[in-house]
Amino acid sequence: MTSGDLYANIGLGPFANNSFEFGNMVACDIGTTGGGGCANSGLQGSNAPLFGVNITGYDVFTFSIGTTTFSPNDLLDFTGNLPIGSYVAAIGVDYSALGGKGEAWAAPFTESGIVTTNNVPEPSSLLMLGAGLLAMAILAGRRTLTA
Repeated sequence: MTSGDLYANIGLGPFANNSFEFGNMVACDIGTTGGGGCANSGLQGSNAPLFGVNITGYDVFTFSIGTTTFSPNDLLDFTGNLPIGSYVAAIGVDYSALGGKGEAWAAPFTESGIVTTNNVPEPSSLLMLGAGLLAMAILAGRRTLTA
């Protein structure tokens, strides 16, 4: 995605507004303030996650969650390793509505999730990795001595 809005990019253009558009995402990622800038004051200027970076586009990934129990105002925890500056946009579609044409609702851009920190491995994970490497080194040393 290098221009336009996310909704049109994934085929939901007629259903949602265009607040999730390229200009808004770039403004918040690089900290642009002013008229068409980032609506989140915490991401203005050098507090932006990609301050000083020249952004030329975004990759768009979609995940489908098939459920009949999830509806507007419900919360969904999304976890994973996403790069700093990534956005998580929630868009729901009820294809049974409007005579099968579908009805959509979306989280506004100002309420979307933005990744501003890297996930740091837990100390126990690093300890297990170190123990595994140490065990491999000891086994390799034993094989060398017995050979």
